[in-house]
Amino acid sequence: MNKVKKLGLTALAGSLATFSAYAGEVTISGGAEMTWTSKHKDTTGDGNPLGLKKALTFNYSGELDNGWTWAGHTALADSATGDVFGALTSAGLAITMGDMGTITLGQSMNGAIGAIDDVLPTAWEEAWNGQATAPALVGADTNGTHIDYNSPDMGGTSFELTWNPDRGASITGGGATADGTAEAWSIAIKSSAGVEGLDVGVGYGEVDRVSSTGLGWAHDSEEVTGYIKYTVGPITLGYQEHYEDDGNRSRAGVDDYESQAWGISFLVNDNLSVSYGEFDSTKQVNDTTADVELSLDSMQISYTMGAMSLRYQDSSAGNAAYTTGTNYDHKELNISLAF
Repeated sequence: MNKVKKLGLTALAGSLATFSAYAGEVTISGGAEMTWTSKHKDTTGDGNPLGLKKALTFNYSGELDNGWTWAGHTALADSATGDVFGALTSAGLAITMGDMGTITLGQSMNGAIGAIDDVLPTAWEEAWNGQATAPALVGADTNGTHIDYNSPDMGGTSFELTWNPDRGASITGGGATADGTAEAWSIAIKSSAGVEGLDVGVGYGEVDRVSSTGLGWAHDSEEVTGYIKYTVGPITLGYQEHYEDDGNRSRAGVDDYESQAWGISFLVNDNLSVSYGEFDSTKQVNDTTADVELSLDSMQISYTMGAMSLRYQDSSAGNAAYTTGTNYDHKELNISLAF
């Protein structure tokens, strides 16, 4: 967990007393990661193994006169190549309405089903972290700007709804519009089912395509996922399945993706944890091409000392990027310093 540096606004609150009796709070969190990475696939070698990642998040919150609370964030990070800092990675503004739940307007944030695309236990990251191409996952509702509703906890069960009126790569500024490709929505339900240590969840989403976008050849796409995790003592076990129909009607196009994944993590002590996971995903193609099964496995270890974390991952992929006969290995030593 990042240690947070708080910037108190007590003095400023006095000058704003004319507008509100409630002071807000701004916090800044962030950090940097130093990495040594070995990547190898059948067509290229490792390249320069040294890397540096920087990130900064501004968090702001307050309380309304009726007791409701609000909170927002703006997250910035360097580019994929590390040569430019300040790119917006996500932003959001949420209003929590007491026992009525929370409404959030999010930009490039995970939607309901996207937030549970891979929740398997790991010591650090998902099994597919570092791969040149991630496996097909649920979360088509995420791109662009969307609105979410999170229910309050109801005896160990909660749900989230997402509606994205026109999903696309571009986010929408205040008072502006942005053209996307289609309307999308999703729902996710999570529960402990009344069993200590148990966590189960399901998600369903659709992308409602329209012919006016130039996608008249496509039908509405569907996404489904479900998972189960169980923690007993220092051990957590998890299993998850995904199904994605991308809406392609072309005889030569992808029909759907189906995946099964599992993982196990072990908390050695308060500082040290280890994990192992596997992820198998099948790309099912229509009449003209054979199906392709991508297989991933990943071993990870993490050791935390206050604000510093030392982490290592060794993962490999067969039929990487759903390309038959292509292998991709990823080994990474990561030293993270957070504030």
